[in-house]
Amino acid sequence: MSSSASARSIQRLFEFLKLQGRVEKSPGFSSALGLTYERISKLPSDSLSFQDQTLKVRLPLASEMLLPKQDSVALSTFTTMIDDVTTWALVLEDPKRSRPGVSVTLQNKWGTSVALRKVAVGDEVEIAATVNKIGRSMGFVQASVHDVATGELVCHGSHVKFLSSMGMVADFLLSSRGWPLAKLYADYMEGPSPEAIPTTHSLFEAVKYTSETSATIQVTPGHRSLGGPIHGGAQAVLMELLAREFAQNEWNSSLVSVDTIHVEYMSPPSRHTKLDLLVTSRTTPNVMELEVRLLGDGNSLKTKGYLTVSNSASDSVAQSNIR
Repeated sequence: MSSSASARSIQRLFEFLKLQGRVEKSPGFSSALGLTYERISKLPSDSLSFQDQTLKVRLPLASEMLLPKQDSVALSTFTTMIDDVTTWALVLEDPKRSRPGVSVTLQNKWGTSVALRKVAVGDEVEIAATVNKIGRSMGFVQASVHDVATGELVCHGSHVKFLSSMGMVADFLLSSRGWPLAKLYADYMEGPSPEAIPTTHSLFEAVKYTSETSATIQVTPGHRSLGGPIHGGAQAVLMELLAREFAQNEWNSSLVSVDTIHVEYMSPPSRHTKLDLLVTSRTTPNVMELEVRLLGDGNSLKTKGYLTVSNSASDSVAQSNIR
């Protein structure tokens, strides 16, 4: 793809993000992390490109990406970023239909050299999302995040989406035929005021831990994605928070690292979402494999996640002994 074609694709991305922000009745989880038209469209022109089925987005990590009680960017937050950027890549790769779809599976893991250090606010990262295949009803995308300054692999993962219909009107507006009308709508409507955008702290401080292995949260519009369901990345965050809470209590240590996340989405959780954790196995005394389930009304299973959690304190001791 030529540079001019890449520029046209990025312009289409801006238009899609602008439309998404105007269609949402109130700012959702992407807005809380700053993954919006207002933020992305103001990035330097060389920070975005779309070539060879790969969308690249280079951006600094902002303070609003931090979760409660954490001073570095969590793996589940990067999972949310991968969720959004891979969705954008699918929209650009299929301009005739531009279907954002709904998540089937989403997974992410730290790069081997990053797990022992913190990824800090102010670091600049580049997210690369490559569309492997778009079929009639499924889309497959792989993604990686690199530290721009060092070239280090921060994390990498993949995303599978069901490219479902969003309804006759929405499908038409997102198609190549309806896109001019969608642009007109986005230009005419006003975006949300900055004061209306929730913070990640306010969204997840609402988690109530009812036992060592369970929690509840009342889902608000700030947890949601385009179309209404709770954002897939927000679900990954909830899973990490419960897994981290359990591991910290189990090991009596605050130096806990969630190293891998694999989420399977079955149906959107309801407004009153329950989290249930199962300790499935212990690989070593300092590594746990956990299963977290998001339950809806009547304890019906909605989403299932598998997380690997390690005790970073043991790694710190090992490193100090080597020195």
